[in-house]
Amino acid sequence: MPKLFSKKPAKYPTDRVLSKMYSISKGSFSFSQDNVFLGQMPKRLIITCVDNDAFNGTYNSNPFHFKHNNLNFLGLYVDGNPISSKPIEPDYSNGQSIRAFNSLLVGSGKLASNKGIYINRDEFIQRYTLYAFDLTPDLCDGSHLNVVNQGNLRIELKFASALEKTISILVYAEFQNMIEKTNSRNVLCDFSI
Repeated sequence: MPKLFSKKPAKYPTDRVLSKMYSISKGSFSFSQDNVFLGQMPKRLIITCVDNDAFNGTYNSNPFHFKHNNLNFLGLYVDGNPISSKPIEPDYSNGQSIRAFNSLLVGSGKLASNKGIYINRDEFIQRYTLYAFDLTPDLCDGSHLNVVNQGNLRIELKFASALEKTISILVYAEFQNMIEKTNSRNVLCDFSI
């Protein structure tokens, strides 16, 4: 094994995870955030809303109760261009949320697999409203290395009614990166790949 490392460095693909939080004040109808990620684009993105007091840890609230808050528009943009041809536009008051639920299945890579997410559509609407996006160029769910895209990610949200409470928007992102062990046994982490 040491002879192998003396000729070539060993490279190991790895996933790097970042999370961000943004607050939206009570009474707001919309939210737009530029520069969510600037530079390397994530391969997967999950966005959800939780009450701000639950996020901060009050005893009588559940930090895992992800509410839809009557969201009626969710758009993602890289360098001003929409990621998908059409933003997610659910209408929770009329039970029209199948596209939002489908985003969770597709974005988590569970739609075409024999694995479940253990969240049914009713649970999605009532307490586990998560929006997931597969941002790989070939929509492969990151099962192999892809060319890394660079850009500026913007998130835009709109609500059908004014927010009743201050909420936190949680953004979970997975990035494709590389760890390299050089010939001299140094370990390098390349977070630009």
